[in-house]
Amino acid sequence: MPVVEWNQQEAPGTLEVLDHLQRGTAHYVGVEWWPTDHAELSQAYVLVCDAAGQVLRSLPLDERFDGWQFLDLPGDAPRQAVVVNGGGRAHIYRGLWIYALGEDHVPGDLLFETRAVWVVIEDSKAGLRVIRSLDNMVGGHSSATNVHRWDGQHFQFDAQRSTWPEEPPDTRRVWER
Repeated sequence: MPVVEWNQQEAPGTLEVLDHLQRGTAHYVGVEWWPTDHAELSQAYVLVCDAAGQVLRSLPLDERFDGWQFLDLPGDAPRQAVVVNGGGRAHIYRGLWIYALGEDHVPGDLLFETRAVWVVIEDSKAGLRVIRSLDNMVGGHSSATNVHRWDGQHFQFDAQRSTWPEEPPDTRRVWER
C-alpha cells in the first residue's frame, strides 16, 4: 500500500503509522500526529483508505491510538461493526467508538461512543455489552459503572446491570455517594 498522504499546512508535525490492517478492499491505518513545536497535544486517528492510499474516512481518537476490533452485531438484520479505541495522554481516560460497517468494510454510521477511565466490550451469553467504569474523583477506577447492551438495533442503557445512574457518554468522573 502506498504511504498515506497527510497534509497539515497550518501545523507541521510528524505522522507516525502504528498499525495497518486490510479488511476487504479497505485499509485501516492507526496513526498518531505529533506537532513539531510541541505546543499542541498529539492527535490520533484511524484512517480508512482505499488501495491507492486515498483516505475514505478519518476516525478521530483524541490523543492516543489504542487499536480496533471487528464485531458481528446480532439482530433481525445482522451486521458488522468496527470498534476503535483511543484516549488521552494528559488526562488518563479511554474512548471507544463503534461504527457500522458499510460497503467494502468502510465505516458508516456511528452507533455508540463513550469515554471513561476504563471501557470494555463484553460478548457473553448475556449478549453484547459495553461496560464503562467512571473515575472516583480521587484517581483510579470507581465502583460506578454504566452498562449499555446491544438490543439488535442500538446500544441501550441497562439499569439492571449498571451500578450508577446513566451518565452522558463523555462523562469521565463521578462523585460517589
